Amino acid sequence: RLRRQERFDLLHPGRIADQRVERLDPGSKSPGGLESRAASLALEELAREEESLTERISDPQLLVQLHTQLAWIELIRGKHGRVVEHYQHAHTHHNPQTLQGPFFSFVGDPLVVALGASGVSLSLTGWLDQGWSVVARGLARAEELHQPSSLTFMLLYAGMVKHLRGEYDESRRLAQKLLALGHK
Repeated sequence: RLRRQERFDLLHPGRIADQRVERLDPGSKSPGGLESRAASLALEELAREEESLTERISDPQLLVQLHTQLAWIELIRGKHGRVVEHYQHAHTHHNPQTLQGPFFSFVGDPLVVALGASGVSLSLTGWLDQGWSVVARGLARAEELHQPSSLTFMLLYAGMVKHLRGEYDESRRLAQKLLALGHK
């Protein structure tokens, strides 16, 4: 069973990464607190710790949370195959009936976030059709949920993937839809 502080830390990975960067490079203070080498080391350490947690816990909500965060970390690190792997784990443990409270609202529906990151990763590695297929599923789910944070992420991801596919007009349309959502 995780202690309260461990659960809090799971929900605030950016705070942990910022603290690690400060420990590794005490002089670094940029917007967001991350500098290149120190940020890489902090993300690497955070990924190792979260990977270790996935082996020790069995709670599906926490596993979805961890694998979604790990998908983001690996996307930032450019490890696109790992993003897809973490999406698959998040999908395996995802149960929409049990994902409520802070686990559901950390950035929207975790499955939507994982689908988006996975689709972008697939597209960046040259699997443009598969990437769009995954993003389209995430976009459909986000629209179905009527949850602004999930829809915001998916519109951003969808625009990126359309741009990578060379579908610039569609990418622009999605960006306009994202802007309109932001004005609401």
